[in-house]
Amino acid sequence: MLAALCQWNALSPVSILLLSMPQPYSALIDANSHALLCLSSQVAIIVLLKEATQNTRQVMRVNFPNYLESFPLKDVNSDAYPNWSWDLQSRLFTATKKELLTQELYSRSDLAVQKRNLLNQMLMHLNVIRCSLERGVIFQESVYLTKKFEAQRFRDSGYSEEHLADYPFLVSYADFADLPLKTAADEIIFKAKLGDDMLAKAELIRLKYFKRVKEATDTAQLPEILNDLVKECYSVAIK
Repeated sequence: MLAALCQWNALSPVSILLLSMPQPYSALIDANSHALLCLSSQVAIIVLLKEATQNTRQVMRVNFPNYLESFPLKDVNSDAYPNWSWDLQSRLFTATKKELLTQELYSRSDLAVQKRNLLNQMLMHLNVIRCSLERGVIFQESVYLTKKFEAQRFRDSGYSEEHLADYPFLVSYADFADLPLKTAADEIIFKAKLGDDMLAKAELIRLKYFKRVKEATDTAQLPEILNDLVKECYSVAIK
């Protein structure tokens, strides 16, 4: 408890404010009726759903500023989402007019919700196959990228050691690994190529299956998309 209080006190006022704010939620809204189709705490999911669902609009942080103390819709069963409509001016949800509550509207909402659930799982599996490239240290990706560029410039120079001050990351790597600069540069480029190949495969899978999600018009199509993605993801991951 004491450690937690110390950590809290060490935070800046802005950090404390952000931590004390409620979980933000974003929404997919039907463009014609303004009815709620889907809700998510992940902005990226709503953005993807907007791309995958015609005649919709995305609204970010719908619980701000009017639902800071409590946001009842976060606990509402997804089947009841269309019963609520979004007012852009007041940023409030109100009961949807009964004449707008058609079976088509409920079906659109159900498809969006099922796609939301599918996208959550897809993102998890895609992150798993990319985790072999993650080192858990902030800005490490920038270090690797700079190291790769230095190694490539050194190779392009014909491995000239005339301006070693231009290659601090390469020199440090060579010293630590006890390798000649030429060998170190080639090793860095080779490792970077392996990482780029993995990212390229993961990106191709992402594009391929996100396209299938966008094109799906029936919830019955979604389980097969996930099964195919999982098979392909882990086939790539073990190679």
